[in-house]
Amino acid sequence: DFVDGQSDLESRTIRAIGVAAERFEDDHLRMLRAVRFATTLGFTIEPETFAAIQKMAPKVVEVSGERVHAELSRLFGEGDAAFGYGLLRTSGLLTVLLPEANNDDSTTTALDALKPETLVSALSVLLCHCDAATLDTISRRWRLANAERVLLRNVVLALPRFSEPLSVSGRIRFIREDWWLLAERVARATRTAAGESVEPLDALKQLRDGLTTEQMYPERLINGDDLKSFGLRPGPQYKDILTAVEDAQLSGEVSNRAEAEALVQTFVKE
Repeated sequence: DFVDGQSDLESRTIRAIGVAAERFEDDHLRMLRAVRFATTLGFTIEPETFAAIQKMAPKVVEVSGERVHAELSRLFGEGDAAFGYGLLRTSGLLTVLLPEANNDDSTTTALDALKPETLVSALSVLLCHCDAATLDTISRRWRLANAERVLLRNVVLALPRFSEPLSVSGRIRFIREDWWLLAERVARATRTAAGESVEPLDALKQLRDGLTTEQMYPERLINGDDLKSFGLRPGPQYKDILTAVEDAQLSGEVSNRAEAEALVQTFVKE
């Protein structure tokens, strides 16, 4: 053990071998990996090693997006995300890797409340204020898989909707989305950290918990062939009418085929 690795393991310390700056110059990813090891193992980073990371942090952008993605996924998915976020902030790596991310103590609180299990759930907190274009840019930069990109986009863009006034059918359509549960957790964590009310979230969660699968996804009473038999020419109006019929089902205004046909006839007359 020529570099006292055993003693560092016993003291739970992450230390570069030899001159830290030289090791990080050999491979810039090692700076991020040191933070990841500290986060997933619950270790501390030796002061000289950490000082070298702070000095050389800007060079991490030279690492390929795939390698950064792999490290961030493990950092946020396998360890204490709030602790890891703190190390990214104080090391300077956060402002280099994610200059768009929130950089404040409330984000630490939100991550601690959420306890992310994946990179996307953590990014949803860090980027909760971003628009679609910014999210897509970040997804391309760090080579997120298509499923990750879509989920991140859906969750972040859904956050403002928790306070929007929605119709009965609109609320059900919202809460039945497959990404809704993650969006609700992220919204609850960020609102709690900011000292905002979570009552709108409680109401939606209570509604979702009280609905059966059949109530959230009612059997279709009318289809495209039916509309054609009613004398309607195929076109964009088909989708509008079928959506309107389902809205009526979700809100309890229509419960059988006869009522659905009567509703369609009002559209035919129009």
